[in-house]
Amino acid sequence: MKRDPQGKRLFFTLVALFGGGGLLAVLLLPDWDSPPMSNEAWVSEELGPAAISMYTLNARTRRPDPLNELEFPVPPLVEDAGVTAGEVYDDVQVLGDLDRAQFDRLQVAITRWVAPNEGCTFCHAEAANGLPDFDAEPPYQFDVAREMMKMVRELNAEEDHIRPQGVTCFTCHRGQNVPEYGWYKAGDWPGPEERWYQEPPPWIRTATTIRDFFPREAFELFLLEDDRAAGLQARDAIVPPEREPELPPEEGPVFTRAENTYLLMMQMSDALGQNCTFCHNTRAFYDWEQSTPYRVDAFHAIHQTRRINRDHIEPLADILPEDRLGPVGDPFKANCMSCHVGERKPLGGVPMLSLFPGLVGETPEPETARPPRARP
Repeated sequence: MKRDPQGKRLFFTLVALFGGGGLLAVLLLPDWDSPPMSNEAWVSEELGPAAISMYTLNARTRRPDPLNELEFPVPPLVEDAGVTAGEVYDDVQVLGDLDRAQFDRLQVAITRWVAPNEGCTFCHAEAANGLPDFDAEPPYQFDVAREMMKMVRELNAEEDHIRPQGVTCFTCHRGQNVPEYGWYKAGDWPGPEERWYQEPPPWIRTATTIRDFFPREAFELFLLEDDRAAGLQARDAIVPPEREPELPPEEGPVFTRAENTYLLMMQMSDALGQNCTFCHNTRAFYDWEQSTPYRVDAFHAIHQTRRINRDHIEPLADILPEDRLGPVGDPFKANCMSCHVGERKPLGGVPMLSLFPGLVGETPEPETARPPRARP
C-alpha cells in the first residue's frame, strides 16, 4: 500500500501546533504549584490530637509573603503627661480622651504603619518649609485616617474574633498607604465582544493565580450586603426532585448561591492558610455541633468584615480621589486576606493591643447576629 506523504505532513503539523500551544499555555498561564508537595500536620491545642488533625499541602517552592516578614513598628514607651490630647490640641475628635504623651506616641506609630516615607504631611498640610502645618486645611487623607481610627477602636472594643491580639493600622497597611490585599466591586459585565471565555477582562488582566479568575460577586454578597452563607448542603444521600429548595426564591438560584459560597470559603482558606477542616467537619459541613470552635470565630469575622466595609469604607467614596476608586467608583474594601495575609493570626499573633491600649474604644452594643447552635 502506498503511503500518503500529505497525510503524514498534516499529522506532524497538527502535533507541532498542539504541542506548541500546550507549551505556551503552561508558560503563560498563572502560577502553578508543581509536585512534589509537602504536607504539614497542625494539631489544635484546644481540640486535642489525631481526631481533628489538620493537614495542609504546601508547594515546596512557595515562599512566605514578604508582608509577613516585616517587623511590627513600636515606638518606645513614654510616661503619661497628665493631661488629655483633647485639652492640649484643637479638634481632636477620635483620640481626645488619650493622655497627650500617649497620643503623640500613637501618632508616631501611625506614621510608621501607614506612611513611613511621606511622614506627617501625608495626612496634614505641608508648610512652605516642608514641615507639617497643623492649622492649614489638611488633604483628604486626614478625614480617611479619622474614619479608620474610629473603625480600629470599635473593632478592638468587641470581644469576638479580634481580642485579645487586637488590630492596628499596620495589620492591613504593613507600611503602605493602601493595603496590599482587598477588593473592588466587579460592576456589570461588559458586552460579549469584550469577554474572554465568558469572563470580564479585568480579572484576566490582573490575575496572578488560577483562583483570581473566579468572579468577585461573593465578596459583595457576603462582605458588604446582608447575605448569608448557609443552608446549601443536602442532608440526604438522594434528594427527591420534587423537594423545594430550603432557601427562599428571592435569594437566587441554589446553584449560583453554592458557587458564591464556595468562592467565599476559598477566599477564607487562602487568607488563613488553612484548609476546610480548620472550621468544619467535612462529613457534615452544615452541622455546628460537629464543627470546631474556630467556625464561631469565622462567623463573627464575616459580620465584622461586613461592618468594616459597609459602615466605614464605603462612605469614603465621597472624599477619595478618582484614582483611589475602583471601576464602578467604590473604595478598596477589606476581606480576610487584608488582615491575615495567609496566616492563621495576623503578623504571627503579635499582641498589638497590649502595646497600644489607647486603641480600644467604648464597648459596643451586643451583636444581634449570633452563630446558630454555636458551641459554648
